[in-house]
Amino acid sequence: AKETLVQLLPQMQAVIDHLMENQASFVSGSSASDFEQAVQYTRVMKQFIRATVADLLPPSQAKGTGRSICMAENLVYLADKSRPDGKCIIWAHNGHIGVADAAIEEPNMGSYLRAKYGAGYFAFGFEFNQGSFQTRTTLPDGRCGELKEVTLPAASALSLPWYLAQTKMGDCILNLRAPTVSPVVEQWLDT
Repeated sequence: AKETLVQLLPQMQAVIDHLMENQASFVSGSSASDFEQAVQYTRVMKQFIRATVADLLPPSQAKGTGRSICMAENLVYLADKSRPDGKCIIWAHNGHIGVADAAIEEPNMGSYLRAKYGAGYFAFGFEFNQGSFQTRTTLPDGRCGELKEVTLPAASALSLPWYLAQTKMGDCILNLRAPTVSPVVEQWLDT
């Protein structure tokens, strides 16, 4: 039950604190990489609890507890463990990848990663005019259910996917960060 999970949050933090306070002892009994992995697994458990019970937490504690932020924190952890010149690619819903407007939206993975990596974070949003794709259903308790196929009709006129379809280019990558020479295009992109 969510109420039980809320009560576990301080205990999870106590486990993390205990691990950190006794790092030398734990590392000498195993290894630095085993210790680091144990701490990360404990953080992931705490993330799960916070994301699951966010609606029961006071607003000051609930901010930044969503699944999208947890995804970002875990990607940064993995990126930090990779080679210094390493690159990471993560595929997620546009709602996670895009950069949230902090003035009106809850922070998401994209805004977290943009704050961390600046212009080094590239968000690729996928659009299509019409067709089918698979998505996960959402169960009544909020967990992901089975995959199902969804078929969408042609996009609404004047929408981004509609405009892209008008080019008849097929699959393409369009850089919306690059400056344009047309003030009309700039105005359209800004709106």
